[in-house]
Amino acid sequence: MIRRHLSALIAVLSFLTASAQAQLAVTGEASVNLLDAAGSFTARLPNGGNPSFGWRLDLFADAIVSENVSFISNLRVFQSEDPAFDFLAVRVTDIIPVHLNLQVGKFDLPFGNLGERRFNSRNPLYSLPLMYEYGTALPATPVTLQELLSHRGEGAGMRLLDFGMYDIGAMIYGSWGAVGYAVAVSNGTVSATSSRLQNTNADFGKVVRLTYTPMQEVVLGASYAWGAYPTAGTTPSTYPDDPVVSTAGNEQQRTAEADIEFNTGHLSVFAQGVVGSWDVPFETRAGERELSMIGWYGEVKYTFMPRLFGAVRGSGLLFSDVDYKGVAYRWDREIQEYEAGIGYAIARNVNAKLVYRHTIQNGGGGPQANLVVTQVVVRF
Repeated sequence: MIRRHLSALIAVLSFLTASAQAQLAVTGEASVNLLDAAGSFTARLPNGGNPSFGWRLDLFADAIVSENVSFISNLRVFQSEDPAFDFLAVRVTDIIPVHLNLQVGKFDLPFGNLGERRFNSRNPLYSLPLMYEYGTALPATPVTLQELLSHRGEGAGMRLLDFGMYDIGAMIYGSWGAVGYAVAVSNGTVSATSSRLQNTNADFGKVVRLTYTPMQEVVLGASYAWGAYPTAGTTPSTYPDDPVVSTAGNEQQRTAEADIEFNTGHLSVFAQGVVGSWDVPFETRAGERELSMIGWYGEVKYTFMPRLFGAVRGSGLLFSDVDYKGVAYRWDREIQEYEAGIGYAIARNVNAKLVYRHTIQNGGGGPQANLVVTQVVVRF
């Protein structure tokens, strides 16, 4: 499998470098983690809570084909997954005089302010904020209400935001003075991306993003995404008394967010709030029902000296109520997570981090989990 993906990358790069004008740059980063976890909240305990090593490799290949055309790619490999291209796109810049740019292929959707911090070399901590990582109880396939409630807290369904939200599609973007803009259309939505598959329902996902930079140190952003999220089809229930649930794949997801970034001197601050909703075709006589959730995070990084930095982050998810047999339930268990760490530059392109993460379920009254991570990241 690895050989097949590497062969595909080599073939693309060979094609691009066939032109005498092409300028190729290949870089990468690799990280190794030592994980030690404890607690009873299994959904956030790596490897079932057993101490373990892990690794990740990212290869970046960028080629300038002409003055206004470039090719960008990112091949990602985890120890537990097959290799995959997160990014594989052609970019055309300055199409018209107002700095309008076009990007087609597979890329990160313009939603939120995670940006380069999705990579270990740019992330001052170990995890991503909960809204990008935690799998909710809601799957991208038809589900009964009883099944949904039975999977609360397991972390196995769709995320509010799907990691770095890579998907296949097209995007136009640019800036006008202090205002930046982006409009994208893709196979999936920000919760149910189709980054390895073709579209599986009756719609495309749409994203609109605006940013405003009132001064060099501050960036304000807002995004809105909508589109059909479920895979069309029929799913039989695992409960004998539940009926079969079907969908044509046209139920909508709507997600809005606001974010802020502040950088000055040795201090960096990031924050984001997200509100998302899904129309779910339950089996009840009321028919389609809307589920919603709120996600948030705040992150601060401070560089104490050229080689030493520290960072803290808090993040959480809140879920709306559903009525099941006359009783109100949260459709998933609320969760908060707090992370703190220090990092040290061993050499110019080698960083070491020590990170502690504490996870709380059900607002403090439920299971809790702790994770300690030692990470070494090498850029090349």
